[in-house]
Amino acid sequence: MTTTLLLILGLLPSMLLLFVVLTTVSDSTSAYGAISLVPLALGLTLFALRSLSVENSPDYWWLDLNEKIVWASAVQTGLGIGLMVRALYRRRPVVLLVVATLLTASPVWLRATRWM
Repeated sequence: MTTTLLLILGLLPSMLLLFVVLTTVSDSTSAYGAISLVPLALGLTLFALRSLSVENSPDYWWLDLNEKIVWASAVQTGLGIGLMVRALYRRRPVVLLVVATLLTASPVWLRATRWM
C-alpha cells in the first residue's frame, strides 16, 4: 500500500512536474531527454543498494519498489512514444527521442529478462 502511494502521489507526479517545468524552459524533446535517465538511475541505485545491503531486509520490499520503478518507466516510455509520433507528424528529428525512449524503457527490458 505504501509503495502504491509512493508511485501515485510521489514518483509519477514529480516526473510529470519536472517535465512540465523543463518544457517551459526548452522544447519537449530536450525536456524528455533530460528526464529519460530517471527510471534507469533509480533502478540501478536500487540494484546497488540491494547488492550492498548488509542487514537482512525483507525481499518483498525490494521487489515491490522495483515494480514501481518499472511501472514509472513504462509510463514514461509511453510519453516518449507519444512524443515520437508527434515529432514524426511535424517532420522533426526523432533521433534524440528514440535514444531517450530506449534508455527510459531499459528497466522494463531488464525486468523482462530477469536481470533486475
